[in-house]
Amino acid sequence: DEEGPFKPEEYVPKNIGTCIQKLQTFWFGVPEDNPNIVKLYRGGNIEEKLVRHTKGLFGASVELLDEVWKLCEGVEGLDGLLAFIIISGPIYKIIHEGKIPETKQHLSLIEEAVKRLVPKAEELTEFKALYLFAAMASTEDKEISASGAAGIDKFISAEDQTPLLKEIAGKLKEEVSDKIDLIAKFSRDPRLNSVMERESSEEEKEWLKANGFSENNNTVLENQKTNGED
Repeated sequence: DEEGPFKPEEYVPKNIGTCIQKLQTFWFGVPEDNPNIVKLYRGGNIEEKLVRHTKGLFGASVELLDEVWKLCEGVEGLDGLLAFIIISGPIYKIIHEGKIPETKQHLSLIEEAVKRLVPKAEELTEFKALYLFAAMASTEDKEISASGAAGIDKFISAEDQTPLLKEIAGKLKEEVSDKIDLIAKFSRDPRLNSVMERESSEEEKEWLKANGFSENNNTVLENQKTNGED
């Protein structure tokens, strides 16, 4: 406090190197032994104390996603790219509480990480594989998205999976189901057209309007908001 507010541009990038190891314990630890991890996995409403803890561990990382990407893509093996997907995805949303949307560059880097991991998806196990499948299901590529959805379904239906893992798989499937359907229909998510700086097709414009999205694809139409509030 005496030195003034935190400034991301003054943060020493090399210190972000610890984010991958922190993630192994914080996100991919054993959920059954840590109730906080269970809450993170299940998503939904996360208590304020856990949000503060997440910000303390990863706040600098989500402010410097470019630096995190450079570090993660250079790590041998799968953990670096997977760490980037988690930090720039679920953790980013937790820290910003869903109030700051992803940018075009942000979303593009996540897709790049996913596409690099797809050929090695079978090498991952349990929670790591499940979160990669969820990221694949959200990727704007019909084949990858369908493969990710199928991977999640295997977790849900597998008789030898733990109840917690099956529950989390079901939760993740619910979270990405709309995106899976849109990618299957349009080969992309029309709701992201504005962020990704691309034109909507006539069919996409009709879908956006019918589902209460304004022309910039980011906000719900005012009359839809009013109807929802009533």
